Amino acid sequence: MKIIILILISFTAFAQDEIMTRECSAAALRYGNGEGDDYISKDCFDWVKGVKSDESSFSVKDKIQIMGKGNLIFISESKEGKYLTHIIAGIYSELKNLSALSASLEHREIYVVQEGELLVYSMDITGNVGPIRRWKIKGLSSVKSVSFKTGSDEIILSDAIKEIAFPRLTKSL
Repeated sequence: MKIIILILISFTAFAQDEIMTRECSAAALRYGNGEGDDYISKDCFDWVKGVKSDESSFSVKDKIQIMGKGNLIFISESKEGKYLTHIIAGIYSELKNLSALSASLEHREIYVVQEGELLVYSMDITGNVGPIRRWKIKGLSSVKSVSFKTGSDEIILSDAIKEIAFPRLTKSL
């Protein structure tokens, strides 16, 4: 009997995740499309917060939390004692299926890896906005993580075997 209950609980959690994936992905696609539906529910925020991984989130305690899933990025930043949340989503964002993200607070940039590309977004220009720079990723089998190296001003992409560095201000490809 315990096994059946565990299977039902697992199936319910999986089904709920699938529903949230569809609903939040659809809301993200409509975000900022000019039809007046510029709303992503708190349920989507909570869902992303619950399913995010170390690779798809970045945070500095009591300052900022950035997290993403699929075609959505939430930026929650503490300003004057309150957390303000901004969103990057929509057709112009070109977000489809992000697999890793990181950020540089110094440069106010978010670095996103998705489907063979590195996309760079501004933390200060949010909404249905496109990346400010992009690179095709060559030489890595599948990127496991992205990070920003402050001293050398480089964006570091890593797979299971090696890493590649991109100078932060190199021209986009």
